Formats: sequence, C-alpha cells, structure tokens
Amino acid sequence: MTRFTILTILLFCLALGIAPGVSADIHGPNECCFLDHDLTDVDSNCQAGMIVGPQRPKWCDPDGDGTFNTPDAYSQRWATCCFLDSVYTVSDWLFMAFIALTLIMFGIAGYLFLFSGGAPSNIEKSRNFLIWGIVALALVLLSKVIPAIIKGIVS
Repeated sequence: MTRFTILTILLFCLALGIAPGVSADIHGPNECCFLDHDLTDVDSNCQAGMIVGPQRPKWCDPDGDGTFNTPDAYSQRWATCCFLDSVYTVSDWLFMAFIALTLIMFGIAGYLFLFSGGAPSNIEKSRNFLIWGIVALALVLLSKVIPAIIKGIVS
C-alpha cells in the first residue's frame, strides 16, 4: 500500500474515534448520549440538555468521567436522536468554519480589487477569490440543509 492510503486509513480511524490496536472500554459502548439539540420532532423525550438512552442501559457515561450516569429520559429511538445530534453538531462546526472562510475570501477579493492599480492580473486574482468566496457561501448554506435532509431520511 502507498503511504497515502495508509495515512488515509489512519486519519479515518482517528476521525471515528477508533485507535487501531486498542481494546474497547471494559464497560462496553455507551448506550446513551447528552443531547445539545432539540429533537422532539423525532421523539418527544429527545430534548436539548438531556441524557437519553434505552430503558436499562448496560453502560451510560456520556461525559466520559468513568461513572455510570442514569439517563434523564428513556426512548425507543435514542440511537437515532444521538446520531442526529452528532450530525447537527458537525453541521454547526462546518457552518462556523465556512462562514470564516467566506469572510476571508471576500476580504482578500476586496483587498486585491481595491489595491490592484488596474493591473489585469490582480483583478483576475480578485475575481477568483470572489468566486471561491461564493463557493464557500454555498457550502455554508449546505451545512444547514444537509442535516435537515438526513433527519427527513432517518426519521
């Protein structure tokens, strides 16, 4: 395998929170999660700020302190709520990152245009930055639309 393939696999494992070669926690996987978003349209028990899980979870430690937490609400669809909460959290981070990128692109485009001195090469660079700023703006909009689409598919 090439170095790129190995690096890609390792980065994918790290992104999923999986360390290759490391055994699982002695308690098993979490059967609950802390919700940051209100998902009451998926399940009435999936409210923001609550720990949701099944009726009798085998292990529940959403804060990672090593102690068992009792869920605040029990739900048949707790895994769906946890998954959707994760999707919305990633979406929020992408939204903020692409907003910053959009502002930077538009700022660079404006700077290059104002101080181009009429040079065609600088005006072309400014136009390219403006186009990439518009692409970043489209990604900002998609980062809020995609979770709604996933929610519609999952629930």
